[in-house]
Amino acid sequence: MGDLLTSSNPAATTRMVGGAFYDDIDLRLVGFTGFQCRLEPTEVPPPEGLPTSQVALYLMDDAGAVIPTTDPIGADVLAALDISGSAGGELSVFYPLAFVPPDTLFLDLDAPLVEVDTSPPSGRLRLLSVAPNPTVGIVKVTFELPSAGPVRMQVFDVQGRLVAEPLEGVRAAGRNSVAWDMRDRSRRRVAAGLYIVEVRFGRQSVVRKFIVLS
Repeated sequence: MGDLLTSSNPAATTRMVGGAFYDDIDLRLVGFTGFQCRLEPTEVPPPEGLPTSQVALYLMDDAGAVIPTTDPIGADVLAALDISGSAGGELSVFYPLAFVPPDTLFLDLDAPLVEVDTSPPSGRLRLLSVAPNPTVGIVKVTFELPSAGPVRMQVFDVQGRLVAEPLEGVRAAGRNSVAWDMRDRSRRRVAAGLYIVEVRFGRQSVVRKFIVLS
């Protein structure tokens, strides 16, 4: 461990091994019907083989109790950002929070925050891979469903415009894959650049970035 954990600062370097930081940001929201949070993670992804870094967002009432969300594992997370070494990391979002492309999280404080979902899925939606990334042709999106049900996959550009909807339909539980041929809703090939794919299942969604080359 580095000097940071022994309170003998400043330290030239600090190395964390099997540890974690916990950051608590208290936002007092009074008299608003909603708020927007611009998501701009600046952390450099860890080298391959090192543990994933995760940032989680919760909503608490004045008494300090966590407001329920549709997080199916019962942690009541509004959003979780995994910086796992994959390009751009991965963002998971749970109702009543919503992802608004390209980089905004929106919470409607008039939404029913207590009775959010009486029968959530038994597990979280997982986005396993978006490959190849970067890509010059077809990109294959592989995800894992906790149970069978309707899934929607959408692709957005960096301005937040809907480019394509490669999937909208029911899929079986477990691993599923969808190939996108780099064509927009008018069947024209998209330009080179940065794109965002969102996979939505029930009231949870997972978001990841990828690059299209010319």
